Amino acid sequence: MGFNKIILILYLRNTSDLLVSLSTQLIKTNYNSIPCFINPWEYDRQYIFNNQWICQRYSEIFGKENLIVRLFDKNEFYQGDLLKDFIHTIGLKWDGRFVIPSKQNESLDLIGIEFCKALNIKNNNYNFVELYDKYFTSKCLFLKFKPPKKIMQSYLDYFEKSNEWVRKEFFPFKERLFQKQDLSNYKENYKLKEMKSEYWDKIAEFILDVVKTKDKIIEGKDIIIQSKIMQFNQIQTKLFFQVKYGTAKSRIQNQLSYKLGQTMIVNSKSFLGYLIMPIALLSTVVSYRQYQKIYQEKIKKDFSLKLPSLKQYPDYQEAIKLKNHISYKLGEALIKAHKNWYGGGGYIKFLFEIYKLRKK
Repeated sequence: MGFNKIILILYLRNTSDLLVSLSTQLIKTNYNSIPCFINPWEYDRQYIFNNQWICQRYSEIFGKENLIVRLFDKNEFYQGDLLKDFIHTIGLKWDGRFVIPSKQNESLDLIGIEFCKALNIKNNNYNFVELYDKYFTSKCLFLKFKPPKKIMQSYLDYFEKSNEWVRKEFFPFKERLFQKQDLSNYKENYKLKEMKSEYWDKIAEFILDVVKTKDKIIEGKDIIIQSKIMQFNQIQTKLFFQVKYGTAKSRIQNQLSYKLGQTMIVNSKSFLGYLIMPIALLSTVVSYRQYQKIYQEKIKKDFSLKLPSLKQYPDYQEAIKLKNHISYKLGEALIKAHKNWYGGGGYIKFLFEIYKLRKK
């Protein structure tokens, strides 16, 4: 693959922050199991919180020596910045030209959580994550989502041993992996208790944006449909033309130059073929003239049967390349030689043409 060593940088987040972030993200995406309302031992994806399990699994696959464990904490980041911490950890220098992405996956506020849950029940077909982030990630303390205290404490207690194992293995110099959290003054805030007028304004703006987004989607689909209809009509026109007149490719292959060249190539593959080549060429010429005679008689009786010029065919640009094929070039050279047969000069020149074509 071009490299023989993989270094994995693993950022671990404290249990309480992860519980809030993961819960609101799963509410956005309409996942049916939300950890902030379930005991940790009952949660079907509890391994996400189990930092010991995560480190052990990655160590088994990549080797512990190839695992760099960092803490997802602003106080632990190099210069207090996640991206700078990552760049520093992999041994690169920070470049001011680096493009810093806008924040993503912001935690929902209480309005967003209530509105999102209600909307998910009614509608499973659309993804409004970007709009949720736009309108319902307020930093207002009254709207800050804080899971039930009992659930929060249960997660902190349940994964305490896991975090202690990580501390001993990767951070032996620290007293604790994460700062101890005292929930004695913790105020849970997971239900919207009142609706202020400005909250309704946010919801109205969200709905208006949804309508605009839907209009753009419909408009985009209309453009795609029109494009497909146009493509279909073009294909239909092309097929109708080909059914009536054939293709430019077949017309060029039916020209005398191409047919004579093909005859020479086929008969040049054996000694017997060389012996009968004059007869085969004569037969080709006779067959071609008969075809032309029949065609001329048809268009005398019905002029609508006259074939259009090659340039009118849909496949003209592709078919014209056949005139550069050796079959066409050989036949063309033979016709020129026959027109200048007197004195033998035409056929001598034809032999030189064959030599040149073989070199190409």
